[in-house]
Amino acid sequence: MLFSLITEVCGGKTGYVLEAGWPSAGQPNGNAVPGAAEQKAAIASIAKELPGQVSFFSYLNDLWKAPGAFGVEPNFGCGGIF
Repeated sequence: MLFSLITEVCGGKTGYVLEAGWPSAGQPNGNAVPGAAEQKAAIASIAKELPGQVSFFSYLNDLWKAPGAFGVEPNFGCGGIF
């Protein structure tokens, strides 16, 4: 489904997602729950839908970032999953 949406947006050409990820820590935002297990599952799901067409953000946590409303912004580092 994601592949067809990206292809459609790109006028039928192969499209790429340049930034995707899921936080490993922070507070939930409704049904969106951050956590290490949730991050691993989300990244696996995205990678399965878009093999070779997605860049995950970011390799390490960005501890310099302000936490944001749910405290997730510094917690997108996912290098340990790969």
